[in-house]
Amino acid sequence: MTRRAAGAFLLVILTVVGACSPVSPTPLPTRTPKPTFTVAAGAATVPLAPTETTRSASQVGPSATPSAEPQSISTESQPTASVAAAVSPTPTSAPSATLTATPTATAEPSPTPAPTIMASPTAEPTATPVPTATPLPCPEGYALHVQESLGFSVCYPQGWLVSDYEDPENGARGVSFDAPGSDRVTGAALQFATVQVAPNTTGLEGEAYIEAKGTALINQYMEVLVGWPYTLTLDGQAGVEIAYEAALPYGNEIIAVLGWRTLVLVDGQEWTIEVVGRGEYRDGMEAFHTAFMESLLFLSLHDG
Repeated sequence: MTRRAAGAFLLVILTVVGACSPVSPTPLPTRTPKPTFTVAAGAATVPLAPTETTRSASQVGPSATPSAEPQSISTESQPTASVAAAVSPTPTSAPSATLTATPTATAEPSPTPAPTIMASPTAEPTATPVPTATPLPCPEGYALHVQESLGFSVCYPQGWLVSDYEDPENGARGVSFDAPGSDRVTGAALQFATVQVAPNTTGLEGEAYIEAKGTALINQYMEVLVGWPYTLTLDGQAGVEIAYEAALPYGNEIIAVLGWRTLVLVDGQEWTIEVVGRGEYRDGMEAFHTAFMESLLFLSLHDG
């Protein structure tokens, strides 16, 4: 048999064997459900896929590194009750001899003096101080900004530029706080914060509003989120916040940016607070974010 004939014969055998071997069915791809945020769980129901430390994004949003809050565990030991033994005195046995007792005169009881009742002075009631709407003193290096037209006050770093802006298309108005030299076009020295108020277009309130906004933030910032959205309290009002990190193009340069975006409903209006800065300013931006959020007050909650 020639080599060509042997090769053709081997090819025929492999073809027959392949046709007879069982075919494994290809599994259908599973569909990943959309994540949803619930206040009760404090997290979304679908885990995020791991992402790189710096990611590209089509949107800009604020970002701090949110860490899941651990359950509070009490390490204090329960007090141990100490039991004292009760000691009973041993009775003394009576003498067996019979003694003749000589009667003695019984002493007349002396009269007990009547107690003197002293009237205790009545304490004057202490007046409870009435809470005022005066904002708390700002941290060192911060100045107080009161915006009567929008109805809020906040502490911001001294020397930063404060400017008003409007978004007529969405019925929003706000105030920007920019660091000296911060340029939102080139990204140079980028550090800023905004406080904005707009109508509540969801028609929702309470937990329903928080859950809807938490889910919307996940869908909008999915690729750049640092952890899941988390709930917080802002001047006594419940809100939801995300933290993110992204690599964004500014001119010919790609800049690492971190930020936070917070949403809270006050008197039927939606407030959006953002804090954004370059990644190399992380420590300073985290301190600024904390001071800014803790000092923010909504004036309508403190009228009268």
